[in-house]
Amino acid sequence: MGHEVSTFWAGAAEIDHKLDLSGLGLRRLGRQSELLEGEKSWFLREVPRSVECQWRRAQSYWTRGRAITLCHEGYPNTLAEISFPPAVLHVLGEAELWRRPCVAIVGARKGTSLGASTAWRLAWTFAHCGWVVVSGLALGIDAAAHRGAMSARESSTLAVLGHGLDHLAPRQHMGLADQILASGGVLMTTFRDHEAPRPYRFPERNRWIAGLCHHVVVVEAGSKSGALGTARHAVAQGRAVHTIPWGWSNSTAEGCHRLIEAGAGMISDVERFVADLTGTDPVCHPPWLKRGFDGVGLERVALEEGRGL
Repeated sequence: MGHEVSTFWAGAAEIDHKLDLSGLGLRRLGRQSELLEGEKSWFLREVPRSVECQWRRAQSYWTRGRAITLCHEGYPNTLAEISFPPAVLHVLGEAELWRRPCVAIVGARKGTSLGASTAWRLAWTFAHCGWVVVSGLALGIDAAAHRGAMSARESSTLAVLGHGLDHLAPRQHMGLADQILASGGVLMTTFRDHEAPRPYRFPERNRWIAGLCHHVVVVEAGSKSGALGTARHAVAQGRAVHTIPWGWSNSTAEGCHRLIEAGAGMISDVERFVADLTGTDPVCHPPWLKRGFDGVGLERVALEEGRGL
C-alpha cells in the first residue's frame, strides 16, 4: 500500500489552514491538476497571488496509507461541511467507516475507573447499534472508547491521530492501534507520515474528531482537558455536545460541569441516551459485559470472554 500525493494536493494541504478550500471548486481543479501536473500549468484564479505562489512551490510526497483528497468521492461528507476542512487525509484501514453514523467519545487521560467503564459502556452500546465510535487513541477515556466499540463488533472504531503514520503516541498503544486495524477499524491523520507528535498538533487533531461526527460525548474532563477543545470545536461546527453529570467530588469532571453550565446535554442513562440518538430500542447488555461493569474489570472480562482485547 502507499499513495503519492501530487504537488497540487501537497500545496493545498500546506495552505488549508489559511483558506477555506471547500468553496474553491476543488473537485474540478483537482482533476485538472492531475491532467496537467507534469507541466505545472494549473492555476487558481480564486486565491491570493501569495497563496498561489506557495501552492505552486509544494513538492509531491508519498504516504504509506491511502491518501483521500477533498475532491475524492470517498472524502467524509461531515468534514467537507465544516469551514477550513483538511485538504488531504492519510488513512490506514480499508473501510470508509465515516459513511456510517459517527459519534465521538473523548475525555481525560487520567480519568477514573468509573469514567473508563462509562466510556466503554457508551462505545459498546453505540457500536452494537451500528454506529462508529471516533476518538483520539489517547490514554484513559479514548482507549476505553476504542476498546468498548471493538468488543461489540468489528469495523466499529476510528482513531484520529495527532501525528503522521510513521509514529504513534502514546507508544504503549501500539498494540491497541494494531487491534483497531485488525478489527476492520481505521487510523486517520492529516499529518504527513514523518511528522512526529507535538503538543501543538493535538488541538488540530481534536478539530477533526469533532468534524467527523454530528455528536460529541465528553465522558470526563478536567478544567484544562483537551476534550474541552474538542467540545468547543464541535459547538463551532454546529455539532451536539453531551456529557455526564458527575458528582462535584470527581476532580476529573470539572470540565463536564462547565459544559453542562454552557448548555451541553446531560446523559443520565446510557442505554436510553443511545436508544434515543440511534432510533433503536434500549440495548440489554450481555452477562459478560455486566460483570465488567460490576467491578471485575472490563479489559479482564473481555479477554476471558475471547473478545480480543
